[in-house]
Order: sequence, then structure tokens, then C-alpha cells
Amino acid sequence: MLSALVIGMMVLGILLLLTGHSLRKHRARIFCLIVAGAECISFPLGTLVGVFTLIKLNKDSAKKLFANNH
Repeated sequence: MLSALVIGMMVLGILLLLTGHSLRKHRARIFCLIVAGAECISFPLGTLVGVFTLIKLNKDSAKKLFANNH
């Protein structure tokens, strides 16, 4: 059980690194939304970061920014 938790957290960490890269390049908005939602599970800091990321990515300005970089 502990090893599954450790592997799950490692996978989440790798996904967060990929999300950070995607956010910097303004690509893969849906992927970033999914990972931000999954990050909300990590209480308390992950919840805070995930919620703010979801709010920012759902703004019209962010949608336009990601739409320009297909």
C-alpha cells in the first residue's frame, strides 16, 4: 500500500513538471486543467495551487493565449 502511494506521488510530480512546461509554452490547456484538478487532492498546498490554476485557466484571456499557440 505504501509503495503504491509513493509511486502515485511520483507520477503526480512528473505530471506537475510536464504541466509547468506546458503552461510556460502556453500549450495543452486541457491537460493542464486535468492535472490542476488532480492536484487539488494534495491538501492543503496542492488544493490552493490547483484551485488558483483552474481559475486562471478558465479566464477568457488564458483561453485566447492557449488558442493562439496550437
